[in-house]
Amino acid sequence: MSPLIIVLLILAGVIVLGVIAFINHSMEQAKLQKMRLKAECSERIRRLTELSEHFPGQFMSKELKVLLTRLELHFAEKLNDIDKGSQNSRVAELKKILEKPDEIAITNAKVRVDNEAKAKKIKQLLEVLMHQLQRATHEGLLAQKDAKAWAKEVRNMLVKLHIQLFSTQGEMFLKKDQPRQARLAFERGVTFLKKQPDIDQHQPALAEFEARLAKANDMVLDQDKASAEDTSALGDAVQEQSQEEEWKKKTF
Repeated sequence: MSPLIIVLLILAGVIVLGVIAFINHSMEQAKLQKMRLKAECSERIRRLTELSEHFPGQFMSKELKVLLTRLELHFAEKLNDIDKGSQNSRVAELKKILEKPDEIAITNAKVRVDNEAKAKKIKQLLEVLMHQLQRATHEGLLAQKDAKAWAKEVRNMLVKLHIQLFSTQGEMFLKKDQPRQARLAFERGVTFLKKQPDIDQHQPALAEFEARLAKANDMVLDQDKASAEDTSALGDAVQEQSQEEEWKKKTF
């Protein structure tokens, strides 16, 4: 066998090995890409489902429910294409819901926002919602005009969340006859609303906080007055007792 043939055979072997390696690499990359897309779609579906099911009832609307359902359907169909037939039942269910959007059911329970922990949890849900809307806009699933409208709505939800927190806390303290703590809660509400750029939109809530703040302040003044009177009465009683003891000593 001539050296030329040997060289050609070696080159052919190298080429075959290169082609095999390229094919294996391409298949591996395709497999990894499929796994990545599958994981991404599953994560998006999980986030959207969490929002749809656990978003506080006082902030959930039919429009938001429809939007979340529509986005979930998009990723369920995408996942169905990747993992053949895995989402058939869910896709059919979501499509059926979207056939009559006006009749979509809102079963989300309302949450009583009476402490910072609950407010923080709802705020995190609002942040997740905002992130999903931004990603949907970037991916072309949500029009820019609609995205701006929803961003404004999410900001309004955040303001309403704080209004509910400070209002509920203030009323709780008033019922416990703790006007000083109530006054602090209402002061926080007034300060928060005055910092809002669209303060005109929240004038009714601001007026209500200011009225409650004035009421709490009057209660504090009444408590201080009553406390001062009790202290004065106690002082007079102590003084009388001291005078009586002094008289008894002198008499003895």
